[in-house]
Parts: sequence; C-alpha cells; structure tokens
Amino acid sequence: EQGILSIEDDGRGLEPALVGGDKIGLQIIRERPLAIGAKLTIESAPGRGTTVAEVWPARGSTDE
Repeated sequence: EQGILSIEDDGRGLEPALVGGDKIGLQIIRERPLAIGAKLTIESAPGRGTTVAEVWPARGSTDE
C-alpha cells in the first residue's frame, strides 16, 4: 500500500505566489518527499487555510 501524509489547517492560508515560490521553508518541505520518491502537493488560498499532502509508493513499487 502507498503511504499518505496530509496536514491541513483552516488558518490564513498562503498567497498563491508563495506556494510556488522559493522561500527556504517551502524549499525544505519540497525536498524531503523528493528524497524518498514521494509526491507533494500544497493547496492554499488566502483566508481558506492550507493543505500539505505527501504520497509515496509502497515499498518495492516501481510506479512513478
């Protein structure tokens, strides 16, 4: 089975430019899943909170 980690809040959210931006914290959040072959999504909008989700394949899986 694949692994899924999802964290969300109902806070202030992020400006769209920040989600795709190069702030150091977001860079680190993106680098960690890549290091283990996982996929990362960040969904956020001002005033609507943020969801960060990481999905990685099952051990031994060759799926991309």
